[in-house]
Amino acid sequence: GYGLDQSWSALGLGSMAIDGTFLAWDSKTSSLYQLWRDSGSSSTKLNKRVIQLDGWETKTMPYGKNIKVIAPEWSTNVYIFDRDNQTFTVYKSNPLKTNTSYTSSYKLVYVMRYNFDLTSKIIDVAIPNANSNKPTLYVMTTEGIFQANLDQTIMTFEAAQ
Repeated sequence: GYGLDQSWSALGLGSMAIDGTFLAWDSKTSSLYQLWRDSGSSSTKLNKRVIQLDGWETKTMPYGKNIKVIAPEWSTNVYIFDRDNQTFTVYKSNPLKTNTSYTSSYKLVYVMRYNFDLTSKIIDVAIPNANSNKPTLYVMTTEGIFQANLDQTIMTFEAAQ
């Protein structure tokens, strides 16, 4: 069903995020896939591609198997939370994924990464849509919920690049 052919059976798809298209993490190859259907078409074929991740972080610290992808439709950013390594990575789409001409052809460029303390286990992270123009990261640990204003932090890192 869902237009998936045999080539999908070998993928270890785990976390999915919906941003007008679907993003899915393949834990077997540590790759981020994008899935979409052609607009205005009655086709049941599901298109797929690997999204290129540009940056040093995947070479120096490979992603674990337990990944959560966050890709708000309103945002030009894609966020990857690695539960195994306790990291939260921010990527900026290039060209911007919010531009309808590039919704299925952008790559992701590394902006920054939080390396969380491994002694305080992160249970989950979230970026609510209510703060669309000023994204806020909420981090749930066994000790409570903490928040970080991502907009200022991202702007600082982008200005330094």
